Amino acid sequence: MFESYRANAGGLYLMSADGRRVVSLLQLGSGSRTGDWSPDGRRIAFTKVGQFEIWLANADGSGQVQLTQSSGKSSEAQWSPDGTTISYLSDEDPTNGIIKIVNINGSGARALPNTLGAHYSHDWSPDGRSIVFSNSMNLYIADISGSGLVQLTTNTSCGDIHPAWSPDGTKIAFASCHNGTNVAVYVIGADGSNLTMLTDGVSHDYRPTWSPDSRRIAFQSERAGNLDIWVMDGDGGDPVNLTPDNPGFDVAPKWNSVLVTQ
Repeated sequence: MFESYRANAGGLYLMSADGRRVVSLLQLGSGSRTGDWSPDGRRIAFTKVGQFEIWLANADGSGQVQLTQSSGKSSEAQWSPDGTTISYLSDEDPTNGIIKIVNINGSGARALPNTLGAHYSHDWSPDGRSIVFSNSMNLYIADISGSGLVQLTTNTSCGDIHPAWSPDGTKIAFASCHNGTNVAVYVIGADGSNLTMLTDGVSHDYRPTWSPDSRRIAFQSERAGNLDIWVMDGDGGDPVNLTPDNPGFDVAPKWNSVLVTQ
């Protein structure tokens, strides 16, 4: 699944892992953004632009239900590994963005404690016990109560954003300009070891997402002169453009383990 603007309409689309088949999932005018799959692959969570609230829908786009009703903007929904809750970013705090967690029936919304300034993009650990998040400069890991805070990266030049925890639990991919120029995709061990640059930094590369077997990474890139979805090996090798024929933008990929294995 990815966000795209094509045929004069923005929305969420589905694509096969080799890029050969693309179908429309949700067409909502100015739109739907940054979707995430439920663990069983049967539902999606997404941001409805204009309202900036989190909505749920079936995997075919039907059965849309509004999940959040907030006083601020809600975005970047992430489904918990056990499928019972969804985390998302909220700007209800007028000074700092916060991460909130809500049950999938809309009840029990609660915010993670915020001691590091604004929270940005985030992701769950595969066991559902922790969340990795960006405070716009570095990555941190905390348990879902907000305690046990551990700093993962020590970037002093620019921000580390868009963390994605590998399904096998060993690595975290993210976007950063550690090289001092363009934003590239990096990977680091979940224990903070072995920071490695995966893309060359010639163009801007964002929003990495892991394949279900933790062997490949999809990401968005401007390297072909347009915003496209690319996929590469987990070590950065064999990059392939999956959306070269769309003159509009293609961004924010999310892999679905159920659809990939069918």
